[in-house]
Amino acid sequence: MIRRIASERREIELVETSELSPSVRRFVWRSADGRPIDFLAGQWMKLYLPGGLERDYSIASAPAAAGEPGSDRFELAVTRVDGGAGSGALFALSPGARV
Repeated sequence: MIRRIASERREIELVETSELSPSVRRFVWRSADGRPIDFLAGQWMKLYLPGGLERDYSIASAPAAAGEPGSDRFELAVTRVDGGAGSGALFALSPGARV
């Protein structure tokens, strides 16, 4: 059986960031409304970034197990691309920023 996840646009808040390497940063996000964020392994998230940018990023955190309550948090690991508008906008965000 294939499990499908409904798509909906929601506001998220940046909780914390940490450097994984000189060019890769970990971003921890939470849903602004506190509702769980349901996703599957390998799924990506579309972020609507400042400046009207839209970028897709693979989710780096593990999803909730089937039947388990989901979390309101997820993580992204993003590589900074020299001159990249999307990664540049993300790397400029501070905890508390909402997208």
